[in-house]
Amino acid sequence: MEQYSPLKILSLSALPAASDYAGALVRVGGSLYWSDGANWQQLAPAGGGGFSGVRLTAANFSVANDTWTLVSWATQVFDLGNYWASTQPTRLTIPSTGYYLIIASAEWDPDSGSRGIRLKINGATVYDLVIDDTGRAQPRRNNGSILLALTGSDYLEVELYHNSGDPTENVIQAEVGAVRMG
Repeated sequence: MEQYSPLKILSLSALPAASDYAGALVRVGGSLYWSDGANWQQLAPAGGGGFSGVRLTAANFSVANDTWTLVSWATQVFDLGNYWASTQPTRLTIPSTGYYLIIASAEWDPDSGSRGIRLKINGATVYDLVIDDTGRAQPRRNNGSILLALTGSDYLEVELYHNSGDPTENVIQAEVGAVRMG
């Protein structure tokens, strides 16, 4: 079974077997669904509004050793809700009060030491999404997610960390996504 990234929304004409699309977000006829691997969960009905989301990426940048570093997002893949502005490239601003699924990932060059991803809310509250203590000889991807109740105008920032001992460590690509769930 192929695993689908919740950072990508597939547009299909009909819902296929949920087991074939575990983790996928699918839009069918204006409605949005998420597969838990067994069943489809409807997130936003057609014409019912309420759905908003964003996906941003950044590529080939460095993170200093033993320092949490904010990601400056460079590419907007989609932004349904005006979450991101290039004038504040580290921030995703929540457009309205609700429950949000936040997903972050980073793919690192191979090296030893720990890697981490954490989420900051309004510059202060911190949620550790991933702490990976396994060095690898090949590139590695860390993924983390959290469901949060957020207030309109809250802003989120993603920080990355490594302690490989090298002065800087290259991030091949980082991604962040936010989806309003209700």
